[in-house]
This record gives sequence, structure tokens and C-alpha cells, in this order.
Amino acid sequence: RDIDNATALEWETIGFMAGAGNSRGELQYLMIDTDLPHDGMYMYRLRQQDFDGTTSYSPEVLVEYTLQPHAFGLKQNYPNPLSLNSGSGTTLQYNVAEDSHIRLSVRNMLGQEVATLVDAPMAVGSYTATWYPANIPAGNYIATLVAETTQSGRAEVRHLQMQIVR
Repeated sequence: RDIDNATALEWETIGFMAGAGNSRGELQYLMIDTDLPHDGMYMYRLRQQDFDGTTSYSPEVLVEYTLQPHAFGLKQNYPNPLSLNSGSGTTLQYNVAEDSHIRLSVRNMLGQEVATLVDAPMAVGSYTATWYPANIPAGNYIATLVAETTQSGRAEVRHLQMQIVR
């Protein structure tokens, strides 16, 4: 990988994958770059090294990476279900598409709020919140994300169901 706006080519190795060796058919390989330092344009190329030590490079490919989300969203929590006996929490990921006041809360099936995880203004981006349920019964719970945009005052709401077990 190389950053496209770099003045000099400074290729960085991001991974290694062993080849399958000689093959009569087409083989496909997949590698995902999960450690990008920032939004921007990145160049990629493959370096192939044969058994005899010779190397060759694929043509360069330019990829635009944007971390900023384009839509509000609330992703399914994990782990789900969550065991109260584990003492661990459950993580909720959410996207903020416009500068907004965010409220992320958890309610029981009677509609009673049992936790407020986030209640603050937030900038565009992707975030996580962790809920450590305590002193509640096992059962189903609803996480609700309310995003009220700063400029228009428009509100968007997302829900997801979570299960807590003993």
C-alpha cells in the first residue's frame, strides 16, 4: 500500500498470503486492509514471489477510502445474547452521518428506560458504546438511537433488539 498523495513512492507491506503453488485453474485470493491511517486515496499492488525467488508486481490500483458514514445506523450488538453471569458488556456500534445530538438508550419490553449510554452532541463518524447490564432480569431489551441533526433539527430513529440471558 502507498498513500497516493505521498511525494515519493513508499510502499508498505500490509500482509502476506502463501500461494497454492502450481495450478491448472484460476485461483482467487482475498486480503482486506483493515488498518488504514486516515481517509484518502491509496495505491495497492501485489508482489508475487516465485519458488525460484523471482519477484513481479501487479499493475497499481487506486482506491478511495472514506471512513465517514453516509447514513445514520445502529448495528446489531455483540455479543448477543449476552450472559449476565459473564460480567462482560455488550458493544453497540452506530454511525452519525451529520453533526447531531445523539441519544442511545436501552429499554425493557415495558418501555421503561433501563440505561442511557450516550446523550451528547456528536460529529460525523462511527462510534461504539458498551452496555454493562446490572441489576436487571434476563429477557429482551430494545436499544434506541435517536439522532437529531444540528442544522435541520430533523430526527432519525433506529432500534435493535438485544437478548440478556443468565
